[in-house]
Amino acid sequence: MNSLPVIQRNQKGEAVRFLQQLLLGYGFDQVEFQSEFDERTENAVRNFQEQRNLSPDGIVDVNTWNALIEGTSSVCNAARE
Repeated sequence: MNSLPVIQRNQKGEAVRFLQQLLLGYGFDQVEFQSEFDERTENAVRNFQEQRNLSPDGIVDVNTWNALIEGTSSVCNAARE
């Protein structure tokens, strides 16, 4: 996961879009899939970080990326059941 950039509010691009896709998969429906790290995305990141006992700073660093990606298999499998 070291190749993923640290991202935070007011940034744009494909990494933000990927983040938003992951957050939507976790059920954070307030997130818009639009490639801009806005207030709703930041709030979803903070909530996710709190759920995973990470520092809820709203910044997606290597620890947050790892938690997001490690949990995707359980999220995806739960959706199929």
